[in-house]
Amino acid sequence: MQIRLSLRFVVATLTLVFGLSHVSAFGQWEERPIGRDVQGNVLHAMVPESVEASRAKVLLIGGAKWLASQSSNSFPRSVDVFAIDFPLQGHEFPPKGTAYNKGDIAGLYLWRWIGSEGFDTVFVIGDGGEALKNALESHDVAKVGKVPCRLVATAGEVKTALQTNGVMVGKPDSAAVRIRQRKQRTPIEVATALSRHYGKQLRSIAYIPSLAVIGRQRLGEFTGNAELNKEAEAVIAPWLKRDHQPSGNKVPGGSTVAGYLVFADAYARTKEPRAKEIVLDIASIGLAKKSGQPVGFVPNHSEMSDSVFMDGPILATAGRLSGDTRYFEACLNHTRKMQELCLRDDGLYRHSPLDEAAWGRGNGFPALGLALVLSELPVDWSGRAEILQDFQNHIAALVKHQDATGMWHQVVDRPESYREFTSTCMITFAMLRGMRHGWLDPDKYREPANRGWDAIKSRIGSNGLDLTDVCTGTGKQKNLEAYFHRTAILGRDDRGGAMALMVSTERAFWERQNAR
Repeated sequence: MQIRLSLRFVVATLTLVFGLSHVSAFGQWEERPIGRDVQGNVLHAMVPESVEASRAKVLLIGGAKWLASQSSNSFPRSVDVFAIDFPLQGHEFPPKGTAYNKGDIAGLYLWRWIGSEGFDTVFVIGDGGEALKNALESHDVAKVGKVPCRLVATAGEVKTALQTNGVMVGKPDSAAVRIRQRKQRTPIEVATALSRHYGKQLRSIAYIPSLAVIGRQRLGEFTGNAELNKEAEAVIAPWLKRDHQPSGNKVPGGSTVAGYLVFADAYARTKEPRAKEIVLDIASIGLAKKSGQPVGFVPNHSEMSDSVFMDGPILATAGRLSGDTRYFEACLNHTRKMQELCLRDDGLYRHSPLDEAAWGRGNGFPALGLALVLSELPVDWSGRAEILQDFQNHIAALVKHQDATGMWHQVVDRPESYREFTSTCMITFAMLRGMRHGWLDPDKYREPANRGWDAIKSRIGSNGLDLTDVCTGTGKQKNLEAYFHRTAILGRDDRGGAMALMVSTERAFWERQNAR
């Protein structure tokens, strides 16, 4: 404890003198959170200030304090060195439990961090590393790949090993090789892999299957693969025969309402009149039944920031399709009310008034929602400037919380919470759409969008099925801890697949536009 306090004293002193934060004594490593333990204590690692894709990545377990005292000049330039002081005793690997709320929570954070970072070699300093070494070398860590591991007695042996090419060359099944392969994929390669598993059916009208179908349609449009569009039309066709008019005073839930975006997309592609009728049927929730005037608030919002996406885009789409500006006004009214409930002074959204927690997807939804709304609003409509300003302000607030890997977290402003996949997809989509249409300055947002896209690719398996750390379905929670404890899914997830299809195709359109 005394050593940790001394290190923090040095860090604080450097911060005051040089304006740096969480750096080592040599200013070449930073202390960053990678997760928490079961008691809520933050797990910190020492990481390089900058990481180069061309360099090997090495992790020292049991060497963080030692690394903080070293100069990077003492290591080969071809290596980026990370370190964490993690007591391995009492942990079983692979760790048991549900990330990150049951079982060995600290072990799960360490395990998934090692796999998703794609370390070329892990060095364990001191005793007790045999179980971790065996697990790293015999399992696909975090469903990525195997990680070579070396047991050494002292930190000095690590330096000697690195100076004598002690980094083990990754085999084809290693996490390091697979992460690099993932990042080398083009947007269309990623979308094609995803399309083999997601967007092939529409068993219900809800935002998750609908966005996946839309994403698959966008892939067909971009590649000229008519079969993808025919398949989408086939799964939509049975729904065209059904009655979708809301009955009585009952308003469908937000997830259902957002699911009707699939019909707006279908009409844009086929000009099928019934698809347009269905959009206008469901958008009637934005008009008061007796007066026909725009409602002040769509009543299905449940006080959750999700509703900026769940209701806004379908109302804006109905306005464009019908030419009736009442739908635009209803969209603007609803957005204002949601901001009154959920927008914080710092520009982030609390998920609901129950707590100030800025849930990741609770911010991804407004970012995506406003991007889709702006895509529908006429340039000369009087309320558009307000929506545009709201969008720009929110993205500016969000980009401040993007982490060094390119990800946004389960709780946006709490970096010790896990890196969350869907929020990163939605926020990156919003930035790409904003740059494509001139709503955001590319000089400011190109780099964070690039980092977001690289991070997303690294968390999509080569099979297009496995996704890393997708927050499970989440209603409004009573406190911050509840958001920390929402399950992080590793593997197949339809929600994650839908958002990944949307952002990968958006990236493809953005790259084509900027290649001209």
